[in-house]
Amino acid sequence: MGAGIIGLTTAVCLLEDGWYVRVVAAEPPERTTSAVAAAIWHPGAGGGGVLGWAGDSYAVYTTQAEAAEAPGVLVRRGWELLRSRQSDPEWAPIVGGVVRPGPELLPAGYVDAFEFNAPIVEMTVYLAWLVDRLNESGGEIEVRSVPSLEELEGTATLVVNCAGLHGGKLAGDDTLVPVRIQAVRVTNPGLARFLRDDADPGFRTYVYPRSQDCVLGGTAERGKWDLDPDPDAAARIIRRCRALEPALGEAEVIEPLVGLAPWRPAVRVEAEPLSARSGALIHNYGHGGAGVTLAWGCARKVAALARALIGSDPLGR
Repeated sequence: MGAGIIGLTTAVCLLEDGWYVRVVAAEPPERTTSAVAAAIWHPGAGGGGVLGWAGDSYAVYTTQAEAAEAPGVLVRRGWELLRSRQSDPEWAPIVGGVVRPGPELLPAGYVDAFEFNAPIVEMTVYLAWLVDRLNESGGEIEVRSVPSLEELEGTATLVVNCAGLHGGKLAGDDTLVPVRIQAVRVTNPGLARFLRDDADPGFRTYVYPRSQDCVLGGTAERGKWDLDPDPDAAARIIRRCRALEPALGEAEVIEPLVGLAPWRPAVRVEAEPLSARSGALIHNYGHGGAGVTLAWGCARKVAALARALIGSDPLGR
């Protein structure tokens, strides 16, 4: 259930493991939150399984980019800007270590930075590629609402809940809340280096250059459901990003981007019975703004859980 980045990568991994897969989603992929995501790989503050999932995803994206396997996957080098000296982040080994640019190279107000390579995913084309991969492997997508998990009893051997915010409702999970994310898409004046400043968790500043445009951000407002763009927030985003990267003064605004990321205190990837009578259920939701960062790692975890629940030959051949 769910046709965003989490649902589609999970569907592809299950198909490759021998399952027959139907994706059921209230919205098609191009209308999900994933479609408007800034979509850079970055694990933030994580640990344990989260870093493992992030590492798995990093390996997939970098391989896809190097082999030109998937459209829309770029590997950009850039800086995470710091206002105070910090030790290397826990995710540094995943990216092959971080480099510290000299302080004379940094924008005003910053004393340190982590320099590293990170995948940036252009979601519109990448989601379409995942749909093609799904279809070519024999899967299908059905666009319809599922009001309750009970509706699915007896219809499948396994149900995987990748439905984002709706997935929390279906699971009766009141720890899941929306995070309203606003960004701005502008033309790319020739930038290749990404920049990000995470000092303010409610208003991060970032510049993510893609092949034809840049995504500038952005707000992260927990508990807000409003999807209308805020012109004042957009103006503030542009102002802060131009201060980091003066070349953006030449960029033209294309459109605002607004989406609701499904956040919970910990990402939920676990199995349970679908009901006392039939079926198995695996939850895979609560990734917040880290859907791209964790997608392939979590999808592989789901596939492993499915093998443990059902066996290595799910179709019983």
